[in-house]
Amino acid sequence: MATEQLQLPSVPILLFFLIFTKRVCSPSSKAPRQETHPPGPGNLPLIGSMHHLVPQLHFRALRHLARKHGPLMLVRIGQVDLAVASSRETAEEILQKQGATFASRPELAAKQVILYGASDIGWSPFGPYCKQLRRLFFTELLSAKRTRSSPPS
Repeated sequence: MATEQLQLPSVPILLFFLIFTKRVCSPSSKAPRQETHPPGPGNLPLIGSMHHLVPQLHFRALRHLARKHGPLMLVRIGQVDLAVASSRETAEEILQKQGATFASRPELAAKQVILYGASDIGWSPFGPYCKQLRRLFFTELLSAKRTRSSPPS
């Protein structure tokens, strides 16, 4: 009875394969990086930076991290990267430069069905229609000139 043995590739072939895949799959060190991220705490593989938030209340942990890493930091919660602006000046600057990005809402199929095509003021996509709705809302409903008449008691 013949026994089949598993033959592993020789060491030089294995080393060539590892070096080749590392060079092909990894980005070139000569190419400049396009993306720069703000500083932030260290990350663990699956949970990200959540281990920094566990020992104390979240707002206190974020305050402590902001003192260490600055007013704008990158915190990874699980697999999601979050940019945290911890000062008023930083938040104002971000909203002035990227206001349209933050004003848009996610496209969900449920809001198209439940909210009549997302045509209300809370879920309408950012654009001229949304601006017109907000203008009407503030001038008609929240105007200081508008007085309510109460019925005599």
